[in-house]
Amino acid sequence: MSGTKPRNKISDNASMEELLRAVQERYGEVPLIARVLGEHRPEILASGMEKSFRLMREGALEPRVAELVALAAAVALRCPPCALSHMRRALASGANRQEVLDAVLIASHVAETSSLAVGLRKFLEASAAEEECALGCGVERRDE
Repeated sequence: MSGTKPRNKISDNASMEELLRAVQERYGEVPLIARVLGEHRPEILASGMEKSFRLMREGALEPRVAELVALAAAVALRCPPCALSHMRRALASGANRQEVLDAVLIASHVAETSSLAVGLRKFLEASAAEEECALGCGVERRDE
């Protein structure tokens, strides 16, 4: 039928309530993402949570390691709510405080060196362009 929406995997409130209860149990809260998607795009939430549960519990990494990886990614991507959630999950999955701290420090170091790599490449590109410009392109150089 033209103009009708395809049926969602989760089509009734009871199923969504079950999913949100599972999220609450897993994370100790219902994160903003789950609340908004649960209300507006339940099928996206359902598929995302399925992926999350499978990756974090059924993948090649034990849950403790998977949570430390997720923590590191959250730190590097600067998401405080995600970092806190994954920090709690890492500790609950058996990580110790030193492992959590090292994950934070390694993520911060990688984020810093990644930013430096991008910035220094652009610095070198700009320097090379400036040298080419010296042949008379009309751009004035501002020295310190």
